[in-house]
Amino acid sequence: MEELAVTRLGGHVTAADLRALDDLVIQMDRYAAAGEFRSLIAADTAFHRRVCLLAGHRRLLEAWDDLAQQVLALYTVTDVPGLMSRLYGYVEDTGDRHRPIVAALRGGDLEGLAKYISNHILEVPQLIIEQRQQATTRLGES
Repeated sequence: MEELAVTRLGGHVTAADLRALDDLVIQMDRYAAAGEFRSLIAADTAFHRRVCLLAGHRRLLEAWDDLAQQVLALYTVTDVPGLMSRLYGYVEDTGDRHRPIVAALRGGDLEGLAKYISNHILEVPQLIIEQRQQATTRLGES
């Protein structure tokens, strides 16, 4: 959904929007360093919601909000921080993974941003699938 939102941005991103996104990235850094996972997820979620909000498309934002609630519910029943740390230290790198999004918005590279944000969103499930395949292979070798 964020990829679709980015394609609808045009010239709608203001300096205030960029500052708000920068502030959320700084919050992510602070929460990750402090081990405050719930606050980190809140900042991460607010960042992605803001990207969708910038598109100015009410139905897109409503759909994103619905999906976000499901993802947040998943976080309450799984050890996401442990999983992300085992996968690649994601928790510590959360802010760094969002900085290129703000930089692309700042530079007006919406095509590059659409590709980056798509990869950013799909990275975690891809890593989880790879991890499960590796575990399955190891179990088969035992």
